Amino acid sequence: MLGALLTMPDAFAAVAGIVAPEHFAEPIHARIFAALEARQTAGAPANPATLAVDLGSDWLQPLEGLGMTLGQYIARLATAPAPAVMIRPHARDVRDSGALRLLSGAVAEATTTGGIPGDQLTRIFTAVDEARALVVEREGARRAAGEVSGALVERVNAARMGEPIESGATSGWPALDALMGGWRPGQLVVIAGRPGMGKTTVGTSSAWQSAAAGNPGLFFSHELGEEDWSARVLADMATSRGEAIHYASVRRASLMGWQMQRLLEADARLKTLPLYADFSSRLSVAQIKARVLAAKRSLAAKGEQLRTVYIDYLKYLTATDRYKGNRVYEIGEITAGLRAMAKEMGVCVVLLAQLNRGVEARDDKRPQLSDLRESGDIEADADVVLFVFREEYYLTREAEGKDCKPETLARLDQVRGTVELIAAKNRNGPTSSVTLEVDIAASAVRDLSKEGVH
Repeated sequence: MLGALLTMPDAFAAVAGIVAPEHFAEPIHARIFAALEARQTAGAPANPATLAVDLGSDWLQPLEGLGMTLGQYIARLATAPAPAVMIRPHARDVRDSGALRLLSGAVAEATTTGGIPGDQLTRIFTAVDEARALVVEREGARRAAGEVSGALVERVNAARMGEPIESGATSGWPALDALMGGWRPGQLVVIAGRPGMGKTTVGTSSAWQSAAAGNPGLFFSHELGEEDWSARVLADMATSRGEAIHYASVRRASLMGWQMQRLLEADARLKTLPLYADFSSRLSVAQIKARVLAAKRSLAAKGEQLRTVYIDYLKYLTATDRYKGNRVYEIGEITAGLRAMAKEMGVCVVLLAQLNRGVEARDDKRPQLSDLRESGDIEADADVVLFVFREEYYLTREAEGKDCKPETLARLDQVRGTVELIAAKNRNGPTSSVTLEVDIAASAVRDLSKEGVH
């Protein structure tokens, strides 16, 4: 494969999305590929002559056990190139072999270092996730522009003939779907707010309501444990207007007879929904991607399609060591990775994030894009930015003060039990907002235009 790349520079595009330097077993092969990649990235020709300039004195470095210099070895590779038709298969072999080495090394280390069996399994499972991500992470999808436009024209014509148009998965709230087209495949949606606004409530309520409409979803709960997360979802599902069940009561097992009956009904219904949860902590984008891929394959085997991936929340995601210590760049790496995953996997990634404290210092507490915490890359990478804003939260604190004004109390009565979702960025439509009904204690969010859900 390296010989082919040395003699046919145009062939590099065929392997660029498949293989990377870290996939090679031999360090010298990784070094040669990295040099070729650097040349291609710079738009310069890559061949033995140009590599001789790039490698400088290393060109004459003797290679131990081969009886030749690096330059002579590169020249030797160029004399035996693979046929053009075999370049991509060879690239996949190199990539897959790298993943196998990662796996075998992790298994060997876990079994020889000893320790608690559960910890050993965790290390092995982590290696499996990393190996799976290594195999799929760089795979690209290049198509001719005419092919893409032709597919669109076919869909448009089919719609004109009366066939339904496939839209995004419902958020669970028709008013929000009308604003942004639902959770659309291939897009990154960021739901952000200050503590107490109800970000997690919005996320969990959307997840089960979307799943109830037939849209399989995967929820990564980094902040809530299994019982806390389940209590919120069940309380939400068991709640109807005028008959709320608080998730704290579920956790304390402090329920009346009718509430317990509602809880049992919600539990039975939840078991039928295509909603899955992952409670792993401190995951990287690569690990999340591997888990999403596994979920997609599992659902595909049952004839279903994963539509949404919820992540609660950005703070708990880890970046690579590339920008270690610089959280701004780390956040940019994470959001860019999640957006790329959404496009590659054909899912909508709904990422929950926290706003900075600047909101609290203003008289007008309504969030702005500049309030996104730690990185402007969040705004740049997101297709949609939704701010969660509960005016009731701030008015309640004002009402508790000694100088509370009558108009404050009047406004509090107007907004009590509501949450506003503000589309500050919306590639799918206007930058507007929708108001939903919310019961924070029951972790329930409802569309005001709909009847109570139970």
